[in-house]
Amino acid sequence: MTALAGATDRPIVRGLRHGSLLAAVPAVILVLCSVSSDMVAMFGGDPIGIWRLLPAGPVSGDWLSAEVSSTAFLLIGIAVARRKRVGFWMALTVMATALVVQGATLGHPVAAGLAILVATILVATRDRYHVGTGRRETRLAIGLVVGGVVLAGAAAVSAGNGIDAFGTAAEAVGSLLDFATPVAVPGLATLGLALVLAHIGYLVATFVALDPVPDTRPAEIVAAARRTLRRVGSGSLYPYQLAPECTPFADEAGTAALATASIGRCSVALGDPVGAPSAATGVFADWLGGCRADDRLPVVYQASEPRARTLRAQGWRSVLVGREAIIDPRAFDIGSSRVANLRHTVTRSRKGGIRTLWSSSGAVGLSEPRLVAGLVRLDAEWRRTAGPQMGFTVGHFDPRETGDTAIAVAVDVHDEPVAFAVLRPTGADDGWMLDVMRRARGGVPGAVEACLVTAIQALGEMGVPTLSLGLAPLAGLDPASDAVAERLLARGARLIRPFYDHEGLAFFKNKFAPTWEPRYLMVCSWLDLPTAVVALLRLHLGGGWARVIRSVASGLVPAR
Repeated sequence: MTALAGATDRPIVRGLRHGSLLAAVPAVILVLCSVSSDMVAMFGGDPIGIWRLLPAGPVSGDWLSAEVSSTAFLLIGIAVARRKRVGFWMALTVMATALVVQGATLGHPVAAGLAILVATILVATRDRYHVGTGRRETRLAIGLVVGGVVLAGAAAVSAGNGIDAFGTAAEAVGSLLDFATPVAVPGLATLGLALVLAHIGYLVATFVALDPVPDTRPAEIVAAARRTLRRVGSGSLYPYQLAPECTPFADEAGTAALATASIGRCSVALGDPVGAPSAATGVFADWLGGCRADDRLPVVYQASEPRARTLRAQGWRSVLVGREAIIDPRAFDIGSSRVANLRHTVTRSRKGGIRTLWSSSGAVGLSEPRLVAGLVRLDAEWRRTAGPQMGFTVGHFDPRETGDTAIAVAVDVHDEPVAFAVLRPTGADDGWMLDVMRRARGGVPGAVEACLVTAIQALGEMGVPTLSLGLAPLAGLDPASDAVAERLLARGARLIRPFYDHEGLAFFKNKFAPTWEPRYLMVCSWLDLPTAVVALLRLHLGGGWARVIRSVASGLVPAR
């Protein structure tokens, strides 16, 4: 485990930074082939004759076919830059076929020589191509490419009536894969639809080749890791780490765990690894090594300051995403001058007829069906105008929950609920966290504050050492920071203020005089930051693109 930790805790850096400049030549040549195809798409042909120099790239044709070729070459180049095994074989196939077409068929010695050079570099550096693609995806990509090549060759031979069958087949394959075929192949139009489908299959294969490897661990291993997480997990993210969106990793001894969520190409570690410190370091190293082998981008979301400091020392990049408000319920004193504003707010709510109820066993512990029905209506009304439906690290109200939940409710003079707060335990640290807050629109001011004061006092009587009021996203960002990413986030926060009052949320939590702890987004390279941000948005909005669209639509068009 120690050796693995030393090897995999280093940041994953891709492309040119992983090998010599020579090893980058195949990817560069494939990108140039893509650019050549773009020229054909724009000009209807290659006006400067670059096709005589490059191993591949269409000479002429309609813009759509040229763009299909451009996309395919670019994707294979990306797969090679990412050191994927299937990318290696696809690039080698491209160069081998280009050698036949450019050398034996077209007589272009420079292009053929470049194909030999690229193929030689690929073979010489083959050990670096160890990043995987899923077995099903690999088989599909191979099947699509081989099927297309066989179909093109067979069509050409049958159309050529046996005359120069080899040359005709070579030109047909070149036409299919756009390996610089300058002449039309006789008779191919008779099977045009089949060849178009084969060409599309080739493009799909290049997309499939970029897929990361899915988590193939046996179900019993994942179940054991989840049990470990339940036993050793702690912190304000603990309830979310146990949600279905997250898949945990754990050591064999069951002493440490790490919760992760996969979306797209990203594997997002939610919070710090938990459990025995040395074992937790090993679990993180195993996860990181798996990301490298499976072609996933490792991302750490809401890392603590100590964890961020450790990762920064290893070359990771950090972005402050907000601050978490932490209080000690045992030491909380509503009479303290530090919470004078809060005390006045709660006093006004009491004068407005607000009283609060507390249940340590969720809504079912209130034992008043009419009150629970009112909570359901209040939650529905709040969600109707609350914008996009969020998840991942945003909780939801479920009136049927018991056990691992508590609730504080504010009711008015008519015993109707006007606000409530749901809290959950945070695992092995014996703490609690604020998960859900709801209040009626136009209700008595201070009702939510009254709920939280009741909850804090009840938790203090229970001897709870910590209560997290949750993250205040974008809080504490410095628009004049030396870090470019923090400056950009701070300026972006100003732009979204009309849609998301992050400053108001931070102000509300600050009433309770908490200790503010920074939380960070960690990536291996600044180039990974846009992908990480998109992945987090997808996770918060539902994961799959269809759910993301529905969530956003629900925010733009509130339900009636």
